[in-house]
Amino acid sequence: MGKKISRKHSVTGRVLAVVILWAAVNPAAFAALGDVVQSFRAPREKPYALAADESNVYVYSGGLGPFYIWRLAASNGSIAGSFQVPGPYGAVYGLGYEYGGYLWFGNPEVLPPAHVIKLDAETGSFISSFPVYEHTLWGGVDCQGNPNVPGSLTAIITSDWNPFWFSRYTPAGSLLGSFRYDSTLVLRDIGWDYVDNLIWSPDSHGSDYVYGLTTRGSIVASFEAPDESPFGCAYVGGYLWLSTTPYGRDHYIWRVHCPTPNPAVAPASLGKVKALFR
Repeated sequence: MGKKISRKHSVTGRVLAVVILWAAVNPAAFAALGDVVQSFRAPREKPYALAADESNVYVYSGGLGPFYIWRLAASNGSIAGSFQVPGPYGAVYGLGYEYGGYLWFGNPEVLPPAHVIKLDAETGSFISSFPVYEHTLWGGVDCQGNPNVPGSLTAIITSDWNPFWFSRYTPAGSLLGSFRYDSTLVLRDIGWDYVDNLIWSPDSHGSDYVYGLTTRGSIVASFEAPDESPFGCAYVGGYLWLSTTPYGRDHYIWRVHCPTPNPAVAPASLGKVKALFR
């Protein structure tokens, strides 16, 4: 005669089975901040800046000119298009996508002051620009917008590590506000997290970590990048796109989990995440 199973254990077993099935169908539910979802090689070495929408990843490749921005299929990294950075601007510092088909980037190398430039995302045609007087733009750029709210471009976010500075501007170039950040970090490209209202940016100065900051400058979370020398950063719907540029090895584009930081959860239970909740 078989062992009798209590109703309590039977119900618990069914619940457990449902949880296991749900986790199998929804693996992101238990993914930790920074867990890798996919990766592919960069189209060219030194992918120093990234932008992204739901279907594409835009990659700026530095190094020796001419300078190009590549449009890659987010599904597999295949090249969907490219264009040369127009005009006298040369190098790109930071890259941001404005929903509606535009790219913004920073350039400190034209005669001072530095400029933020807006381009057509498909053709690279110049659309507009504005000067930046508060800092020299040796950092990143992103668009503070939300793809779920059409016409929601609130600001252009810029960063610098000389001085250690973040600023927010209207799309016309009026300063909305600034804050300094920890001078032990050298933060690069920016990924605007429109779900959690956070600024994500990798530190390329030796820590190889990616930091999440509020728009007032408080660090609320961080995680170790999937490889050395992270540079580019872009956020789309619960994920971050990152580029890494290790010396002497292939340069890659990575897609990693970026769930909402939860200060109620102990850092030790978050896998790779090292929360710095303040």
